[in-house]
Amino acid sequence: MFDTSWIADLDADQACAEITATQDVLREKEWHELRLAGHWAVLNDPDSTTPTGGDRAGVGGGAGVRGGERAV
Repeated sequence: MFDTSWIADLDADQACAEITATQDVLREKEWHELRLAGHWAVLNDPDSTTPTGGDRAGVGGGAGVRGGERAV
């Protein structure tokens, strides 16, 4: 499944450097995910679901309209 044969060839300093590099990559990916989640939250802010026109009885497709935009 995973080729780990290269690990046996590492000395202590090289193993430490590999661990540090892996942690740096993981940390950057986690920050990337958090930034995307924050952006998603802004795009899907429940306060942004406002009527888009028409009345609230079913015309226009805004918030509060059956089948219209709503926060979940």
